[in-house]
Amino acid sequence: MGGTHYVHVASDAELQKLWGMSERELGKLTKRNGFPRPVDPPEDESGVWRSIPALRDWLAATDYRKPRQLTLDWWPNAGEPAEFDGAQRITPRYGRRDVVAQHWATESGRLVVFWHDDPAMVQGGELARMEPMADVYVLVGWDWGIRGPALWCWSGQDPDAERVEVSWSDLARVLGQPAPYWPGRLRSPDLITDWQPGDAPARDVGMQDLDVFPLTRMALQYPPEHVAHRALIHTAQLIDRNTEAADSTDLQILQERLDRGSITPDEIVLAALPAEPVTDERPDPLEETVLHAGWREVLDRSDRLAEQCVRTLMAWDGGRSLPWSQTLLIPHSPARAEWLDRLEPAPERTAIYAGLERSPSQRGVAMYDPITDIPVLLPDEPGEEVRALSSRRLPATSPLAEIILEQEIWVRTQDGTLYPAPLHSYGGLSWGYGGTGPRTLATLAHRLLKDITAPAPTVGDGHATPDGLVELFTYDWASGTVITRQQLEQAC
Repeated sequence: MGGTHYVHVASDAELQKLWGMSERELGKLTKRNGFPRPVDPPEDESGVWRSIPALRDWLAATDYRKPRQLTLDWWPNAGEPAEFDGAQRITPRYGRRDVVAQHWATESGRLVVFWHDDPAMVQGGELARMEPMADVYVLVGWDWGIRGPALWCWSGQDPDAERVEVSWSDLARVLGQPAPYWPGRLRSPDLITDWQPGDAPARDVGMQDLDVFPLTRMALQYPPEHVAHRALIHTAQLIDRNTEAADSTDLQILQERLDRGSITPDEIVLAALPAEPVTDERPDPLEETVLHAGWREVLDRSDRLAEQCVRTLMAWDGGRSLPWSQTLLIPHSPARAEWLDRLEPAPERTAIYAGLERSPSQRGVAMYDPITDIPVLLPDEPGEEVRALSSRRLPATSPLAEIILEQEIWVRTQDGTLYPAPLHSYGGLSWGYGGTGPRTLATLAHRLLKDITAPAPTVGDGHATPDGLVELFTYDWASGTVITRQQLEQAC
């Protein structure tokens, strides 16, 4: 069975679909003693409509469908609070953390509520096979509906069926008490497993999206005044402050719904609250030179802890805290082939290459560019993209000669040296349309014409860029087109 268009009434057309019967079969059913009579249809609706609460009561009274055949929205209201039978942790096939299964014994049957930090990654059938004795299953989602947090339900009889969305009020009325709720950043398996009905909300600092332990553990390898210690602690603080439980949007949305009355304290109760922060202040900014120098110390190590630090950093900001700016994904092209010819094997596979790996199982071949000192990872398979890190500025002395338009932009100087174009952490380069990518490329070209070692621009830096250069890169050139210095100067 599935959901209905309205909360309190359902049409006979909906019942035919939800109960899997023809119009004739439903007609026979309506003649049975006690079947709910029609009620007034909702505004602007036609057809025959019936009260959903009355239909629930009729189902329970006649045993027309067993609770195990029904989803939660068709279970009757509880006459007394359900008995809580405890919670257990389940390790799913996928997902970063365990699933927690809460067991409830209600008047209508056994109910299991599943909690997970990534509900989209768990399969209902897999969970049901781990908890095969339930009559109905509920999975708490991440998003919100008008009347409360998202809930997905499937029956004990058909756990592999498509999940049906039900409301938080359905869960509360079946439990006969407010249903406990853990906001996203407080959805810790430990908190949920330890909870018992009647407990005061647990105070907790909340879960981190990223584990900063490798950063803090590595920081302890250096004295507090060392640049590596300062860079690592600063990055760990930024990550931690960005995932503070007190900033959870779930808490804000819940309060809005309570204020509006679309959900009530009789339906939902917070089982956890954020711990009081010691300070609301963000970490003081760290000088970029100190940040880069500190991380360079870690990048040059070759131990597993350093690799874990780099993977954490790449997951956090894509490497914006590194001496380089962005990860380049370079497909096959004539310019790539020319550039690859000058690469040399890395003397040692240091931690930075962990940040270029697609996964720890696809390690690739560690190389570097001796002219730019760019780390490069050649793919395990010949047809895959080369992965590299981009310079923030070119280590060149010869003037700009040309710009080559490919998926990754290339720069050639007058001495014939080819470079991947420098990039800022917050600016991408492209051409062929009217947007920020072509404008940023035009600004880069304008800077390099004057100074080949100029820093790469970011979005919004192009106020002084000549319109002619912007128009030049707005044009939809074919991939591989070479824009010469003469063309650039004429466009200025």
